[in-house]
Amino acid sequence: MLRLSFWQTRNSIVRGKSGSVESLRVITYAHDLVIILASIVVSPVAAFSGSALTSKIGSLPVSKRKALIVVSAFVLGGGICCMHFIDMKGMRGVIPIFSS
Repeated sequence: MLRLSFWQTRNSIVRGKSGSVESLRVITYAHDLVIILASIVVSPVAAFSGSALTSKIGSLPVSKRKALIVVSAFVLGGGICCMHFIDMKGMRGVIPIFSS
């Protein structure tokens, strides 16, 4: 598995309001590069599908035009949603995340 590490674990010293010293731990995570690339492929496919649905919309009657705009909006929204959840599936962190 290819991993891209954006953050590394570190302990930082922070002064509190009362002057006390507290330790702050940063949550670490990495992304699986293959899943990120799959997410990047989903986005243009959804954009192309949504725009292809509305390419000949000018010659249609008003009722079919409105229906096609709604379908195109759902295709674009579904593509954005899929891209987000595929991306989140590729995130690996120290806190376990489960999906059913």
